Amino acid sequence: MPEGDDNPEWTDADFARAKPFKEGFPELYAAWKKTRGRPRLVKPKVHIGFRLYADLVEAIRARGPGYNARVEKALKAAIGKGLF
Repeated sequence: MPEGDDNPEWTDADFARAKPFKEGFPELYAAWKKTRGRPRLVKPKVHIGFRLYADLVEAIRARGPGYNARVEKALKAAIGKGLF
């Protein structure tokens, strides 16, 4: 290896000895796997689909961004009042 070469080319022997990260370092892989992404929610939101009249959707969206949260808040309020 020439002096100062921090990243030499791999030989066939290097490739033959290579293992996937999770096989070579199982403890590190397990720890890394646990810390990825968002923490899981106890009660995650559920995606549903239903049809609404076009004028209702237009009115909801016309109030600007965040309409999903506003609709969810309105439904929670209606449930709290016993309307559902």
